[in-house]
Amino acid sequence: MALELGDFSSESESGLGQAPEAASEKAREQASSKTLAGIARTRKDESKGRKAADLLSSMLVALLRDSRFDPLIEPIMALLRLNLPSAYVVGMLSLVSKEASSAIRHTYDPSLPILKKEPEPEVERTEFDPDRLRSDFRDRINEWIADVFLVATKDPSFVLSDKFLSEIASPKTRDAFISACEAVLVFFFNTKNVTVPPSEARSLSAFLLKELQARISQLDRSAAP
Repeated sequence: MALELGDFSSESESGLGQAPEAASEKAREQASSKTLAGIARTRKDESKGRKAADLLSSMLVALLRDSRFDPLIEPIMALLRLNLPSAYVVGMLSLVSKEASSAIRHTYDPSLPILKKEPEPEVERTEFDPDRLRSDFRDRINEWIADVFLVATKDPSFVLSDKFLSEIASPKTRDAFISACEAVLVFFFNTKNVTVPPSEARSLSAFLLKELQARISQLDRSAAP
């Protein structure tokens, strides 16, 4: 899987030479600090949606400090280094965090149902087959896609929307976004005892980004201040 890992040489701050637990803890703290810096930038250059952005940024800090999500630290860090809006990153992580999905729906559209139960894992290790995907897995993926779209298009901040479209035009940022989505999908299905070929995860991730760009581009900016 082609993830955007950044510089993790022996001289890098992430401390490749450290014990795995120490390196992981340091990576979580670096990611949290990067997110907190993003909150400060949001307060400086955006007024609309500030409360929602702060809430989701705080949620991102909590997720990054949870050791369960250590396998996702590096692809998420790649997005934060590229200054992708924190709310979009939380939307991406909502597939693997019931708390993140609930926060998104409560913040942007309280009329939507809150995820009550995660699909149970397969009893035996199973290979991913899109044509035979369990209905509850398919429903969960659709809920995740809805969360990502909700963050980007429900009462949007045009500052963040335009920033996203500008940043994602860069091949480096585009690849980092797709790689992070790919990692989240593989992580999710791994917790369900399902093995997903990287090509399948990447294909769905590229489709999600294409749809996200289209929806953001079609936003009505006539009411923008």
